[in-house]
Amino acid sequence: MNQSSCTSTASTLACLRAVDVGTLQAINTNISGDAFFGTFIFVPVVDGSFIRQRPTQALREHKVNGKVLLAVTNTDEGFIFINQNSASTVTTASYVSQLFPKFGAREIAGATAQYTNLGTPINQADLIMGEG
Repeated sequence: MNQSSCTSTASTLACLRAVDVGTLQAINTNISGDAFFGTFIFVPVVDGSFIRQRPTQALREHKVNGKVLLAVTNTDEGFIFINQNSASTVTTASYVSQLFPKFGAREIAGATAQYTNLGTPINQADLIMGEG
């Protein structure tokens, strides 16, 4: 909102609809550039109305059924979430440490070792993101 000058308007949605498309594209580029390692920055946000709380919190408070889990994954989907133009700057260890900030040196080394012979560092990041 700050970049659009729509922060102090009565209807932010109406204001955003009136913003020039070029400005919106520039805002999107700026925001995406701040995302973790080329990943998508737009994710569901707890707004208190539609999404009332974090899923982990709802599970902890027994507000959702924690006995059944439906999980779906696709083979080789990690590349969709990684900016492939960042290939020249990525290292597997730095990627792991940023993706899992609570990992210590031992865990980072262990995760890195799992992907050592699986292509270039960007390929390894793709695989890690796809399996993470």
